[in-house]
Amino acid sequence: MEEFIIYLIKVNLAIVLFYLIYRFLLRNNATLNTRRFYLLSTLAFAFIVPFVDFPNLVISKETPIGKAFDFQYFDNLSRVQFIPSNNVMATNNHFDIFSISFWIYLTISILSLFVITLSFYRILRNIRLGKKVNSGKVHFIINEKYVSPFSFFNYIFTKSEKSIEDSPELMHEMAHVKQLHSIDRLVVELLVPLLWINPFIYLFRKSLTEVHEH
Repeated sequence: MEEFIIYLIKVNLAIVLFYLIYRFLLRNNATLNTRRFYLLSTLAFAFIVPFVDFPNLVISKETPIGKAFDFQYFDNLSRVQFIPSNNVMATNNHFDIFSISFWIYLTISILSLFVITLSFYRILRNIRLGKKVNSGKVHFIINEKYVSPFSFFNYIFTKSEKSIEDSPELMHEMAHVKQLHSIDRLVVELLVPLLWINPFIYLFRKSLTEVHEH
């Protein structure tokens, strides 16, 4: 359990670092495709970084950062051991504070995943039961309850058949379909339950949405 907690800490730190690089170096200086590739690839790489050794990465105590922080406690996070304090009374189930924290984290993750799964189920149900108008590989799902059109993979949800006729909103959704933006959204939404405690995962999601909408 301790190893998994340490792994999650490293993943979250990597996501923070990658987002800050994006925010200050790429957000206003890179093409949309470059920004999209960076956001998706670094999200994936964040889960690989904890397994990578950086033996030559040394921060000297003589540097400004080294003077500001004492790095002797952080030079090898993988060696950190969570030892319950003797002052903390163990429960009858022998759960220490880290076990309790883990189960709280896991419970919230499961609930978050359930909410996302329910949303996907509703979309799939609408696809199965809704009125369909096919246009090549794109399928339009017609229902008056859709205030504005939206897309999910090669399905576009809209309120009426009349709105299909080359409206700017529909052309915009067609662009989402062609560029496979639903895959991006799906990847991020599935990561949120695992990383819900990290505010930077929501910034990643917002940044991807900004790229999609340009």
